[in-house]
Amino acid sequence: MIKPKDTLKEIIHRPVTFTANTIEKDTVELNKAISQGYLIHDSIRTDTGIVYVLAKWEHSQINPESSEQTSLGTPPLKEYYNKFLEVNS
Repeated sequence: MIKPKDTLKEIIHRPVTFTANTIEKDTVELNKAISQGYLIHDSIRTDTGIVYVLAKWEHSQINPESSEQTSLGTPPLKEYYNKFLEVNS
């Protein structure tokens, strides 16, 4: 689960093409990314399959004793991405 204080660390794209020669290999690559801690953020349908947008997050530790309240909603991915660019530029 993504929390408001989490930090976007990396975005990758994994295509899954619906052809007999590629679907199994593409599915293995997608599953590998998921097992490495990436979460599916979005998917884009194409003429030949689907491109998955995956994000890896750094989860902040929340102190249960803290009086700070967090919002139920999370900021848009664009805000995390912009923060990622600032930190890594």
